[in-house]
Amino acid sequence: MKTILVTGGGGYVGTVLSQKLVEKGYHVKVIDTFMFGDHLNSIVNLVKFKGDIRDQDLVKKALKDTDCVIHLAAISNDPCSELDPAITRQVNYEASKFLIETSKRMGVPRFIFASSSSVYGVKKESEVTEDLELEAITLYSKLKGEVEKVLFDSGSDHFTTVAVRSATVCGYSPRMRLDTILHIFVNCALNKGKIFIEGGEQMRPLIHIDDIVRFYSLLIEEEREKIDQQVYNVAFGNFKVIEVAELVRLKIPCTIEQTNVMDQRSYTLSTKKVSSVLGFKPQYTIEEATDEVKLAFEKGLIDPDDIRNYNVKLMKSDKFF
Repeated sequence: MKTILVTGGGGYVGTVLSQKLVEKGYHVKVIDTFMFGDHLNSIVNLVKFKGDIRDQDLVKKALKDTDCVIHLAAISNDPCSELDPAITRQVNYEASKFLIETSKRMGVPRFIFASSSSVYGVKKESEVTEDLELEAITLYSKLKGEVEKVLFDSGSDHFTTVAVRSATVCGYSPRMRLDTILHIFVNCALNKGKIFIEGGEQMRPLIHIDDIVRFYSLLIEEEREKIDQQVYNVAFGNFKVIEVAELVRLKIPCTIEQTNVMDQRSYTLSTKKVSSVLGFKPQYTIEEATDEVKLAFEKGLIDPDDIRNYNVKLMKSDKFF
């Protein structure tokens, strides 16, 4: 059975992905700082390398005898990346570049990179396809685009490379995030009785966490010819911000308060390529994601006051690095 290295394997998506890969019978290794908590302790047959992906010795140690790298680790989302641009570049670009080049040098056959749909910036096209020009407007998304270039420049007959431009992920994870759109709205509706939104007409692509995990799993075994040097958009669907708020209000009685538009990002992802080439179709709805996050709150599985559920808050605290 193949050995998979998941960088950021203790993160929001990584925690669920690592567990699913172990359940599938893979040998799984994880690199993570676990600064947001370690939710992998109960998983057997999993090897953890606790540390920073900027630690080159640790990276080389973790890469030994690896069949596939799934690179999730990053200072994640736009607000976090702006807090310390120098550290963001070190982690999101320089460490990623070293990881890619070292993976190739050490004979890792396959490298899967978690890029982001935010690389497209603001698009007027009704459907944003993978061949459109990247017009990133934030440091986070710009660096994702730069790493994609490094990745594809490194590709060879013996080093399969693929990038995933995922929609915003939603749904419950043991390592929860409460700073993404759907989770913000559910938290506000449950604990404040009011959802605050900036504008409302901006478009956001969303995908359930179980679907993005399924997609990463698919890429491990997919035929090389279908994924090598390829980029894939992955999303359940595209929603106006106000539509997401209204969806949550149907599940959780609350009021919605709109403010002037400050967040200009707006784009609608096309998923025709991933559907036609790989036959991948999401199985879980955004309504299901809302229900499970609501239930997790009600069961006490999510603490709205835990700073580790908010990336920016933790990074601003004295607990960061």
